[in-house]
Amino acid sequence: MNHPKYNVITPQIIDSLLDKDDITGYSHQTQEQIEKILANYDYYNGKQDVDAEGQYIYPTDSIDANGLDYKPTKYWTNYFKAFIKRKSRWQMAGDHGIDVEPLSDDEKDVQVAQDAEDLLRKIWKDNKMDAKKMQIARDRLIAGNIAAKLSFNQRTGKLHWIWHKATEVFPIYSQDGFDELIGCDIIVARASLKDPEKTEYVRQTFRLEDDYSDCWFTEKVYNEQLEVIEVINDKTYLGFGFVPIVMFRVDALRTETSHFDDLEDMKVLTRILNDMMEDANDSLKFEMFSMTVVKNADLAKDTELKIAPGALLKINASANSSHPADVESVENGFGWKEAYKDQYNRIKSALHELSGLPMIVPQELNFGGMNDRALQVLYQDIIQETKEHWLNWDEDLAELFLKSVMYLQARTKRDKFAYDKNAVNSIDTDELTVQMKFILPLPDDRENLVDLVTKEVDAGLESRKNAMKRLGVKDAELKEEEIYEELMERSVANDPYAEAQSREDELLGNVEQEVDSEVIKEQKDNQV
Repeated sequence: MNHPKYNVITPQIIDSLLDKDDITGYSHQTQEQIEKILANYDYYNGKQDVDAEGQYIYPTDSIDANGLDYKPTKYWTNYFKAFIKRKSRWQMAGDHGIDVEPLSDDEKDVQVAQDAEDLLRKIWKDNKMDAKKMQIARDRLIAGNIAAKLSFNQRTGKLHWIWHKATEVFPIYSQDGFDELIGCDIIVARASLKDPEKTEYVRQTFRLEDDYSDCWFTEKVYNEQLEVIEVINDKTYLGFGFVPIVMFRVDALRTETSHFDDLEDMKVLTRILNDMMEDANDSLKFEMFSMTVVKNADLAKDTELKIAPGALLKINASANSSHPADVESVENGFGWKEAYKDQYNRIKSALHELSGLPMIVPQELNFGGMNDRALQVLYQDIIQETKEHWLNWDEDLAELFLKSVMYLQARTKRDKFAYDKNAVNSIDTDELTVQMKFILPLPDDRENLVDLVTKEVDAGLESRKNAMKRLGVKDAELKEEEIYEELMERSVANDPYAEAQSREDELLGNVEQEVDSEVIKEQKDNQV
């Protein structure tokens, strides 16, 4: 399908107008792909009709009557948006956790892993990821990609994850077959600070040195004529050998475009459903209101036709007709209801099958509650698809965590540093293993799960720490300490000899104190 055309500003356009030649090309983010992404955003936001020039518009803005003698109803149900939202909730609505695996069971390694886990949780919380993660998942599904840029705030000493849409990010990969990220440009359009009617383009450029020893970046502002009007940061070296940007892709392979094909298939079906809804609305109007037929009348003469209860009609017979004038009402009786309903359900079912979401709503089922296993069976397709997405999420988040630690290790000498420097420096990034603990957004059959992990712990098949994580406890170590303290308090409270023992210890302490006082006094007297 041909996609709409958009005015896209790319690094190539800027460089060509500035007579610059960047020998590293942009092999992935092409103008055609960005146009597809922008088209998906327009369709997601409700622009689900097409004008004469092939551009997406809101259906209510369409003036094309398609040759009909009446103005057709323009109506749309944004199934595309609804399915994107549902899929993003499946992926990120769960109470996910972060788990750092220690190198060994040695106490020192366990402590280092715990410190790294606490550090990553703090960064996660500081960046408000629990509130942002579903919006990030939506943008990733719409565009097929989203990027996180790492930035250190010198005023607060905190690390920030700044998220950019795929239309703003232009990555550069190595051409040696390893597809390493060796550079990136970020171009963000904004209203001019001096004239809000005009547009400015802020361009951030990141490049690795040829020997991968360091990364430098620049930040410049361009006007609408793509002339440099401000240099925010000239060429500045960051002090580490990686590009501080992480790409979160739907397709694991950069050459794969199946995600865009799936979205186009969804658009085709949603267009058919919207057209059927518009036709049904218009058909209902014709069926509700009858047509008035005037026979053998001369409408050029004084004629009064009113459609109202108890109205009187005045008509004059035509001079060219020997028959008297007459007025009738033609009632419409369409027999399309069953055929329409069957076809609508077939297309809606195909849309659900394409998206992996079942058409069944558990709340509408005429029986009691469903346990966790029944829900797993009902949502089998979307659960499998969600787990496939989690594989990519896990890899990309692990890269984000690793680069975050390496970034902070290069900033520990800053005066303002919001994290434990010793804990940050103690992390061996070459051996750091981080995994996300993803949780499905389904109501847990918690009683059965607790029974299962309890039996596994009692049989020595599972550790208490991992059992807690399986039950959704984010900080298992802190929970274990809390449980131990409560057990000790309860043990002391229930010990009948505890109070007598404490009194005996108090009396012995007083006697020892008196004896010590007498000894000290005697020593002083002997000295005198």
